[in-house]
Amino acid sequence: MGLTMRERRALARESAQKYRGASRRQKVALLEAFVGQTQFCDAIPFYRQEKQFARIVIELSRVDFCNWAVQAAGQCDPLIELFLDEIRAGLVMQMDGARLQVMKELGRADTAQSFMWVMRGGPPGKPVILYRYHPSRSASIPLQYLSGYKGHLQTDGYEGYAEVGSLPGIVHVGCWAHARRKFDEPAKSSKKAAALMKPWGGLERSIASRQSCVLSSYPPRRFSGVEKGRSCRFCGISKSGLKRKLSKFRPRFSWAKR
Repeated sequence: MGLTMRERRALARESAQKYRGASRRQKVALLEAFVGQTQFCDAIPFYRQEKQFARIVIELSRVDFCNWAVQAAGQCDPLIELFLDEIRAGLVMQMDGARLQVMKELGRADTAQSFMWVMRGGPPGKPVILYRYHPSRSASIPLQYLSGYKGHLQTDGYEGYAEVGSLPGIVHVGCWAHARRKFDEPAKSSKKAAALMKPWGGLERSIASRQSCVLSSYPPRRFSGVEKGRSCRFCGISKSGLKRKLSKFRPRFSWAKR
């Protein structure tokens, strides 16, 4: 339950008393924390915060906000390393790189493409999700983060993962969504192709429905082994069935060529 109005006022008075008794350094730290939370948790950019402070006659520059954020990020480096260790300690790790555009980056044009790399892994019940910025999508970046990792690495079809996926101890696995994509595209324009896709959706729903109830009694390794067997049998049946059916269609159909 939420706080009552009386409790909210009491909490506000307590916070105000603590603030008045704080040192100048503590007050600056509280301001930095507020600005960072407003930017990264409430999605209010620095330039808008600058205007908000100006409306109450407080002169603070977005340049100061940026400097505070950079300094705080530098202090978080040991924490980032702990997060990486936690991710690499898990049995399964997921990794992807998303394009983004950074304006006024030193030494780079505004039109240059940058990438935000995201990694997810760690204990099944408490996964860690970590974002790291890089100006490129080089294959050396997964190698950098996956040093010493032993387990399953799930990625999309980007060729840059091929090298890290071949390292000893790493099992490189794909993604149902990306495997299905080449079938989904023609299925939108053909009822026959859409009919061939129905079993795929059924398999995914079946896995998702069983995962929530089975993981409570199955160890993750056993669950993944059971589902791997089911998926492999399904893929084998689907491949042979698709070959038989596609041989009956004329090559002019784009979905049959795939």
